[in-house]
Amino acid sequence: PLPEGEWYTSAFDGKQKKTLGQKNMDYLVTRYKTNAIPYFAILNSSGAPQGAPIGYTSGTDKFIEFLSEGN
Repeated sequence: PLPEGEWYTSAFDGKQKKTLGQKNMDYLVTRYKTNAIPYFAILNSSGAPQGAPIGYTSGTDKFIEFLSEGN
């Protein structure tokens, strides 16, 4: 649960967010238009994505490629 002072109403779905899980899912849907878990994005120090985000991948080569694009 989030402390009551951190509860907020989502601009995306109009529902009150009372838990860290709800807050994180709201961020994911609002920013990336997906609710896929896991979902990976490499962000720079300003919070801007470096390369394209990806969802689950079973191949280590593809994931290593994703990580190298973030440099």
